[in-house]
Amino acid sequence: MSPRKSDGLTEPSENEPLLNNRTENDNLENQETYTPIPRYQGEDDQEDNIHEERIEEHEHLLPSQRHFARRRQGELLDPDDPAVSPLNLKSVRILRLTLCLMSVLTYIWAILLFINCFVSIPVIIQLRTSGFLELDMTVVSFISLLIALLFFSLPTNVERVMGYTITSLFFIQFILMWTIPHLRHSYSIVGIVTTGWTWFSCLVALVITPIVVQWGKEHEEVRLTGRRENRRTVTEWFKISLSFLLLTLLVIIPSILFFCGFMLDVYDTTRLITRTGDATVGSFVPVTTTGHHRYDVYIECTPTHKRLNPPLPDNRDPPIVLIEADDRVSAQALYEGWVEELYNVNKVAKVCFWNRPGRGFSDVAPSPFSLSESASALTTALETVLQEEHNEALTDIPFQNHSLAIVAHGLGGLYARVFAAQHISSIHSIFLIDTLHEELLRYKVGPISRGFGLWLRGVTSPFALKRQLSWILHGKGPRYRYLSGLSKVGKGSLAFDTHSSELKASLQEQVGALSGITQNEVEESNAILQGSNIPLGVVASAQSIRKDKEWAGLQKRLSKLTANSVAWEIYDGPHEIWAARQAKEQLQDLYSHIVREKRTTWVENS
Repeated sequence: MSPRKSDGLTEPSENEPLLNNRTENDNLENQETYTPIPRYQGEDDQEDNIHEERIEEHEHLLPSQRHFARRRQGELLDPDDPAVSPLNLKSVRILRLTLCLMSVLTYIWAILLFINCFVSIPVIIQLRTSGFLELDMTVVSFISLLIALLFFSLPTNVERVMGYTITSLFFIQFILMWTIPHLRHSYSIVGIVTTGWTWFSCLVALVITPIVVQWGKEHEEVRLTGRRENRRTVTEWFKISLSFLLLTLLVIIPSILFFCGFMLDVYDTTRLITRTGDATVGSFVPVTTTGHHRYDVYIECTPTHKRLNPPLPDNRDPPIVLIEADDRVSAQALYEGWVEELYNVNKVAKVCFWNRPGRGFSDVAPSPFSLSESASALTTALETVLQEEHNEALTDIPFQNHSLAIVAHGLGGLYARVFAAQHISSIHSIFLIDTLHEELLRYKVGPISRGFGLWLRGVTSPFALKRQLSWILHGKGPRYRYLSGLSKVGKGSLAFDTHSSELKASLQEQVGALSGITQNEVEESNAILQGSNIPLGVVASAQSIRKDKEWAGLQKRLSKLTANSVAWEIYDGPHEIWAARQAKEQLQDLYSHIVREKRTTWVENS
């Protein structure tokens, strides 16, 4: 009997049981393998496959038997196919566009902060700090966004861990700036918003982006290849390593150093400015500029001795000693160096000293900052303190009831001359200690290379490495980190070399010297002082003369600044003459003589 046929298929023989063949085919179909298996498809089977394809076009399903069936037919993509990309998803593309827009905004803000280092911008003028920390944080956020864009399709768990770390640090910094009053006053809305933006940028670039891209990558791999891809190529490993290296060097390490330096500043200012621990006993006086910008300057005055020892002849009231310090030596260091001893033995009746804007405890003033603006700020601060002390009413003539004996050191001599010219009728005497002559401004203060060096040190100052080591290794307190001249680091002062506000103030002086504005102001003041009979004493350092041949001649010319030159001396000592014991005693004896001088004529053409 011939075999029976059905639908064109030959019925299997008795030696090959039909049940066994069906069982083997079912086992092959259930295996998760990509090995192609030949299979006959009739019309009914083709319709079923078409129906399955339509379902999959509308539904993103996990790997199932249908995926493996399509893979056997060569319809799923290879994992290395460029079409297998998270950018296929609209949400991932929107995230990438967001990163691009944030990068552009961050770049523009960084440019504005850079310009603000030299010339204050109205948008940023409320900032009372140097602006270097804000610039550095903006650069860090820009680098984070840029790295996120460059390695967008290669998210890693390490990147997320780094993101969690630095976003936590910036968030703590943001909260402290917002909640602590004196920090909120110093950093103002500009610093707080910049810190908040840095936190948000790092959160988006290093936390949200890796999570979203990883989700999109796995989603597309399952949809287009039928499984998740865990392997990486050599090129991908190289890119991941490069991303890790860049993040570590340019984002993680700087962010940790910024945070440590910020926390050290929080500790220092809490002890100094809030009058706990190493308390300040002076006053913070608000000063308003012509552009209605407000900043605070620090001024301190000692109690008044009614009589000098010995008393002045004719029962004259003793003058108030006013200190104008050098850039490298704070007014506090100058006072504690030698003037304090005269005050303690009643050689001087009262001493007032202040920190110029950017120096010591004072806020940073807007740039550019001139000598006449400094003199106006000192006038406001000193008049406020004296009026509060004596309960005096405001007058049109500052210091109408007081005479001032000015002591100036180094660069402070330029500021002292401008201040004296503005209040010539209230000046009792001028005592210049190894002060700078205006002809040396362009060579010693104004070189472009010096300005670039100051800016570079300012940009790196938020790292606070030397300041951190000052208390870790040497146990120094907050005053040593804020006041120049109290602690030495190599050939310089700790605060002058490392504190951002001090570096910003020096940069302002460099810009003024380079532009010639400072020299013009000093020369105009000299013309006013030369017509006066103010007692004048000039002391030069022998070491400074040995270093610079022109120094002695220029110091001698300064002794003719007024018509009443009391003394011109050269003492054997460094630039800080009082550091040498013998020179210190000579300095004190000479000043005791000058402060007892009587001014007979106030001004030639009064």
